[in-house]
Amino acid sequence: MDQILTKVRKLNWLLQESATGAFSFNELCEILSDLMDANVYIANIRGKVLGVNYKIKEDRPTFDDPETGVERFPADYNEELLKISDT
Repeated sequence: MDQILTKVRKLNWLLQESATGAFSFNELCEILSDLMDANVYIANIRGKVLGVNYKIKEDRPTFDDPETGVERFPADYNEELLKISDT
């Protein structure tokens, strides 16, 4: 129980820091990944991955764009993600 409380406090601190402009998507993904014990991604509407943390690297649905070196979701995968409107 103490570990969960520590993680929630860390998440709360990070969210409070975001109001000051000091925000890291990767750090947010790391905290959420620890809380949920799952891979976590933050991506923009075009599928570019802005933040990520892997619990299971083998389940990685993203690829590195050869032109830019940026991690992104395949177009068809991203289109399916955009259809999701509920959490």
